[in-house]
Amino acid sequence: MSGSVVEIKIDYADLFEYSLDFLFILDLKGNIIDINNVATETLGYSRREILNMNITEFLLEEEIEQLLNKRKELINIGRISQYRVYSIRKKNGELLYLETHGIPLREEGEIHSILGIGHEITEMKNAERLLKTSEIKYRSLFNQSPYSIFIFDNKGNLQDSNRNLINKLAEYADEDFTGKNFIEIIKYFKNSKQLLQLFSERFKALREGDILDSIEFPLITKKGMKIWLYWESSIMRINGDKFIQVIIQDITEKKESEEKFHVLFNNSTRGIAYHRVIYDLQNNPVDYVITDVNTQFEAIVPLKREEVINKRATEVYQVENAPYLNIYSKVAASQESTEFEAFVPPMNAYFKISVISPKKGEFITVFDDITSQKESEQKLKESEEKFRTLFEKANDGILLSDAETWRIFTGNQKICQMLGYSLEEIKNFSLVDLHPKETLHSIDDQFVHKEQEDLSMANDVPMKKKDGSVFYCNVNSSEIELAGRKYIMGIFRDISHRRQAEQKLKESEEKFRTIAEQSLLGIIIIQDGVFKYVNDVVSEIIGYDIQDILNWSQNEFFNKIHPSDVPIALKRFQQMQLGEMDAFLSYPYRIYTKSNKVKWIDVYSKIITFQGKNAILASIADVTEKKEAEQKLQESEEKYRWISENTDDLIVVYDEELNVEYSNEETHVRTLGYPIHKLNDLDFRTSLIHRDDLKQTGEAFREGFQKGKFKHQIRIKHKDRQYLWFETKGRVLIDRNERRKLLAVSRDITEIKKAEEKLRESEEKFRTIAEQSFMGIIIVQEGKLKYLNKALAKMLEYPFEEMIKWSDKEMAEIVHPDDLEYIQKRLQSNREGTMSQISQNYFRIITKSGEIRWLEDYTSKIIYQGKVANLMSIVDVSNKKEAERLIIEENERLLELNELRKDLITRVSHELKTPMTSIYGSIQILLTIYNKDLSEEVLNYVKIGHRGCLRLKQLIENLLDASRLESKKFELSLLKENLVEIIVDCVEDLNYLVHNRHLLITLDLPDEIQADIDSLRFRQVITNIISNAIKNTPKEGEIFIHIIEDADKIDILIRDTGVGLTKQEQEKLFGKFGKIERYGMDLDVDIEGCGLGLYISKEIIELHKGQILVESEGRNKGSTFTIRLFK
Repeated sequence: MSGSVVEIKIDYADLFEYSLDFLFILDLKGNIIDINNVATETLGYSRREILNMNITEFLLEEEIEQLLNKRKELINIGRISQYRVYSIRKKNGELLYLETHGIPLREEGEIHSILGIGHEITEMKNAERLLKTSEIKYRSLFNQSPYSIFIFDNKGNLQDSNRNLINKLAEYADEDFTGKNFIEIIKYFKNSKQLLQLFSERFKALREGDILDSIEFPLITKKGMKIWLYWESSIMRINGDKFIQVIIQDITEKKESEEKFHVLFNNSTRGIAYHRVIYDLQNNPVDYVITDVNTQFEAIVPLKREEVINKRATEVYQVENAPYLNIYSKVAASQESTEFEAFVPPMNAYFKISVISPKKGEFITVFDDITSQKESEQKLKESEEKFRTLFEKANDGILLSDAETWRIFTGNQKICQMLGYSLEEIKNFSLVDLHPKETLHSIDDQFVHKEQEDLSMANDVPMKKKDGSVFYCNVNSSEIELAGRKYIMGIFRDISHRRQAEQKLKESEEKFRTIAEQSLLGIIIIQDGVFKYVNDVVSEIIGYDIQDILNWSQNEFFNKIHPSDVPIALKRFQQMQLGEMDAFLSYPYRIYTKSNKVKWIDVYSKIITFQGKNAILASIADVTEKKEAEQKLQESEEKYRWISENTDDLIVVYDEELNVEYSNEETHVRTLGYPIHKLNDLDFRTSLIHRDDLKQTGEAFREGFQKGKFKHQIRIKHKDRQYLWFETKGRVLIDRNERRKLLAVSRDITEIKKAEEKLRESEEKFRTIAEQSFMGIIIVQEGKLKYLNKALAKMLEYPFEEMIKWSDKEMAEIVHPDDLEYIQKRLQSNREGTMSQISQNYFRIITKSGEIRWLEDYTSKIIYQGKVANLMSIVDVSNKKEAERLIIEENERLLELNELRKDLITRVSHELKTPMTSIYGSIQILLTIYNKDLSEEVLNYVKIGHRGCLRLKQLIENLLDASRLESKKFELSLLKENLVEIIVDCVEDLNYLVHNRHLLITLDLPDEIQADIDSLRFRQVITNIISNAIKNTPKEGEIFIHIIEDADKIDILIRDTGVGLTKQEQEKLFGKFGKIERYGMDLDVDIEGCGLGLYISKEIIELHKGQILVESEGRNKGSTFTIRLFK
């Protein structure tokens, strides 16, 4: 026996000396009485040095108090303390971190020393500090970044963000997107469909490790606000896990500026082109590249944008030397603008070109085609030549005469021929000499009338030839200025032939009237705005009498025309009146009949000569029936076209050579992204078909023409290079010309195809998860098991092959009898469709071996193979249920013990109160009646007993109050009281304590403040708080009491200059037995008390519907208690 004891001691000594942990033994004052080698070597002291030291000598000053409290707690409780970390200073001054706890060592039941066990965690602490510093820096950079940063996990769930973007969008400021998948997040935005496609593609590419280019895209909020964003993304790894970092920049202002610039750029009426000069090695300009052009460039220059962008000028214009390189390179070098005109032979056009330079080496040309201007200048020059030629060779006679004397200045050859005089003879005449004398008076009147009416033409003017014969002219005269002198230019047109024709016309008018009266068309003649002739057919068409129509003014006639048609009718009428048009073949418009019925008429009009003057001849046909038929046809065609252009289906009509005869172009462009001229090209359309579908597509179209119809699925490439799935249905039609046409309607089924693929992948994932799951999984549909996994079969101990054939009723047979009724009700509600979408339940089953097991099932409704089914996830919770049963039993036992504790405190308090009253009364008698009969020494002992009785009496009252509060038997008697009077009384009652501790109390109170309170209990609270301030304020300290009253509350503030409270002390201050230990802290305060006073005070004030608040800035900085009563 003794040998084994020796061995044990040796083993313990070896363990102590060679342990890798710090081992040390302290006496109860903290002196080190033993320490192992690891500790001495690490600290750098010899064993002899350390054995003369106290443990506090190694600690930082701020940690000494914690150690002393822990040591006191360990000695009082007598159990192993919890691990704490301390900063230990080595001999060389360096700090190390030691995680340690203490074990009390006993001898004959008494604690005589403490064994400390610790291990160094310096490296871990330094790493934590560095990590924390790094995290703070990262978080600061993260949160203060001017960009919006989002961190997603590999599944697309948002893990973190600095909310820069979210905070900009006021309508989303209260939204927390953390934890949500990007698919959920984009649903908050109006353009979610476009965002879903964009983000899905990019997240997929990032997961696969692709490096993506930055992109710009618009974001539209639910309220319609549009912002432009710039996206950059990268993969990052944290602790081995892959994350996606997305950095987003708001570029709305930039995009808006670009859009404004592009609007100006693209809508300019002048051609604009950007260029960059190319230099050789000697820095001489040799060519220039066209970098951008506007749409007007394409309109002016016969070149398309794609033919010129990023190409050299020599290549674009097919020349050896770049046009105007010398001018352009000077502007690009000096940045001084210039302007010049140039003729471009290949285009046979003149241009005015302005050149500016936005930066060195680059220039912008802004140009106009001034060919028309140049041509006008040339035409003006040519017209002067022509005028001279026309003057000499005109078919009309022309005379120039002095405006004042009417003396003839000159004339052309024609006027000489008309009059029979030579030019020299005519120059001797005045204009008056050219007319017969007997007609001068009437000619004078006509010219005066012409001047008054501002007319340019005098008609039927008689002229006298040299031979004395008379002929008639229409004279157009105007005043002109030549070389500063005014002349009258007269143009004389011989109308002799016309007068003869008019006579013949008069004879033909009689014939016309005969024809018009028998015509099937309505005929109207209008002259000078007056109806001159109307036939019976017109009267029949519009329902008015002929005489009524002949009496119409021009305005009355236009009032009969439909308002929508008045502008065009009026315009054509005026054109004919002014001679701008001499005929209109046909123009339909609506007219109101006398019965206010609308009729369509087709009008053919022409200028004729009627009774010697111009008039409008209008032939009218009633085309109402024809128009109504056309309208119905047009409405039918418009409906078809509207449906065709607004459907999302692609509609194409092919001829037998598969040429496109019709397609809904807008839908094609919107769906596939290509311009329509390309889509109408058969070769281009064929190139868009996926190569795996080409053969089947050709066969489908051939089958369509052969059998009259076909149905086919096909992939077509979108402009963004993605293939879209379409289902095409076709049928053969026969047009009016008996030609066969193929109508093909293609519907985008890409989303359906994707959904089918996702469904297939989902089913595979589900099967994989279900087969590897520890949970039992069942799918029940229409009372039958459609699926179950092997985990469930193992759980129930039945063969998988047997269970898969069970119905839900057979499943119910293994349910425990006590739970069977509940399960049957669930089955019934499931059949009736009243079961909730998701349910959770517990029930028992009997396994094949007869064991009873508790199961928890989560049931939810799903769509399985196109029908509603129930998905049940089942977990064996037998162990959990057993643990719950033990917890409930233990809880019931603890409740019994708690009730017993309450009863014991109440009984002990009452039992102590009776003898306490006797003792207290006896001591009171000794102090008041027999105090003179007692010696000073005996009297001191009696006073000590008196003080002890007071404390014990207070303790008993507090215990009873605490018991009443706990049992909800504490009642208040509320009356209107003066708070100021109560506070003053309490201070006076405590004056003896104030004087004993040499304290100063300052009161700042009004005369009176009334409140509904229980006076006795409120005095108890005030006394507690003031006495607490007295106890915790060192000698010569101060206490301040004042009241603040406002509209809804009264605050009583009691502030002291005492030892103050730490945050930890404030947290437990108002707890039951929450006394703050001041023992051994050398704070010069009263440390007596049981920790019930503040707890009871808080409860009393809360029964008054008020609050007690405490504030303190820390140790030795005083405290402020606020008693708050609400009005």
